[in-house]
Amino acid sequence: MAVPVSIFLTGRSLAADFWALISESIMQAFTSHDGVVAALDRANVDTDQIIPKQFLKRIERTGFGQFLFYDWRFLADGSPDPQFELNQPTATGATILLARRNFGCGSSREHAPWALADYGFRAVIAPTFADIFYSNCFSNGILPIRLPEEDVAELFRRAAIAAAGESGQYRLQIDLTSCSLRDTDDFARSFEVEPFRQRCLLEGLDNIALSLRHTDAIGEWMLRDDPDDVFLRYSLALQMETDGEWEAAIDLLQELARGEPPYVPAYQMAAQHLVKYGQPEDARRALREGIEEARRQNLTHAAGEMAELLMSLGGE
Repeated sequence: MAVPVSIFLTGRSLAADFWALISESIMQAFTSHDGVVAALDRANVDTDQIIPKQFLKRIERTGFGQFLFYDWRFLADGSPDPQFELNQPTATGATILLARRNFGCGSSREHAPWALADYGFRAVIAPTFADIFYSNCFSNGILPIRLPEEDVAELFRRAAIAAAGESGQYRLQIDLTSCSLRDTDDFARSFEVEPFRQRCLLEGLDNIALSLRHTDAIGEWMLRDDPDDVFLRYSLALQMETDGEWEAAIDLLQELARGEPPYVPAYQMAAQHLVKYGQPEDARRALREGIEEARRQNLTHAAGEMAELLMSLGGE
C-alpha cells in the first residue's frame, strides 16, 4: 500500500501550518514572457545590495520586494533616489532585469531571488552570474539568462535608445521552450539552459515540488526501513481508513494502543473511526481507556481532548 509522506504529518499540531506553507511556496512556472526591461548598468552586483542584511529577519518568502536594492533605491531620508535606474520612468512595471557581469555575487542568501521575484522580475540577463545565485533563481521561478558580453552591451544600447524615444521603454520577449529571446526589432538570440533546470522551470517545480512527486515511494521506503516505528504505523492506519479499509485501520490503531508504551493518539483516532462507522459504545470505551493512559503518561492536553469527545458522545 502506498503511504504518502503527507499523511505522516496528520495528527501533529503543525500539520495545517506546514501544508499551508507548502502551498504558498509553489513556484510559478516560466514558459514565455513579454516584459519591460530595466537596465541596471552595473557589474558585480552583490546580494547585499540586492537585499541588504538588515531585512533578512523575515521568515516568509514574500514581502522582500519593497527592500530590493534598498540602499540604492532610497536616499537617507527614505525618499526614492531619482537617479537610481529602477526609479526611472523607463523602468516602471519592469519584469526583466538587465545587468553586467558577475550578478548575484557575495553571500549565498536565497533572499536575493525572493526579493527580485517579489518585486516582479521574472528574468535576469547578464554575461555571468555567481553560481549559487544562479541556482537559487531556478528554485524561485526566475530565469537567469547568460549572454555574451557583446550581446548584453547591445541590449544596453537598445534600452538607452528606447529610453530616449517616444515609448520610453524597451521590451523583450523570452521563450524558455525554445531558449530564445528577441525584441520588437531585429535583435534575436538563443541562450543555453541545462535541460533539467529548463524542465523544472517550465513545469514550476522547485525542490519541494520535485520531492512531493515521489511521496508514495518515500513513504513506502520509510516504512520498510523501520516497520516497527509507531508513528509510521499510525500513519499507515490513517491511510487505510482513507482507502476504505476502516476495520483494518481500527485494528491497527487498537494494536498501537496496546503497545508498550501505549500510543495515546491511537485511542482518540480509533474512537473517531468507531463513531464514524456506527460503533459509539466501543468509541466511548476506547476514550475512557485513552483518558486513563494519557493521565498516566502525564499527557494532560490529550486527556482533555478525549474527555471533550467523550462528553459529546454522552459519556463521562
